Amino acid sequence: MNPLSLFKVVYGTAATLVRDLTQHEAHTDEEAFNPVLRTRHYAEPPEVLWNVLSQLIMEKFSHWGLESRDSVRKTIHATRQTPTFRFTDDVRIEIQPNGVGSMVDAKSSSRVGIADFGQNRRNIVELFNYLDTELDTYRRFLRSGLSQGL
Repeated sequence: MNPLSLFKVVYGTAATLVRDLTQHEAHTDEEAFNPVLRTRHYAEPPEVLWNVLSQLIMEKFSHWGLESRDSVRKTIHATRQTPTFRFTDDVRIEIQPNGVGSMVDAKSSSRVGIADFGQNRRNIVELFNYLDTELDTYRRFLRSGLSQGL
């Protein structure tokens, strides 16, 4: 491993540890240092993403609940409860049009405490992992031609 790569790994690990012990929220951003916390861009229109995310939160996420959603602004407010201590985190999702597709930002915040030990970052990662998997299924369905008969 070259020195620059090693520095990036060490710096990234130290920055994550410090963040996990001193922060109680995580959010996506276009220029986030951590790639998993960058704004996500999708080819699908906002309406599709809003519907998919709403359905995922209501039906497939364990420990998640749908608090509110706004079909005009394409926003979702969800909560996630940690299994062991039952701490509740607020997760806010904003979907905006971006050319022919969409961009999705998320913010996860702990309701109590000054450190989240990385849970809010993990909430966002979980959200996008499920969304990406569900969108892959949706895209395969559209490509298969099965949607033509519906």
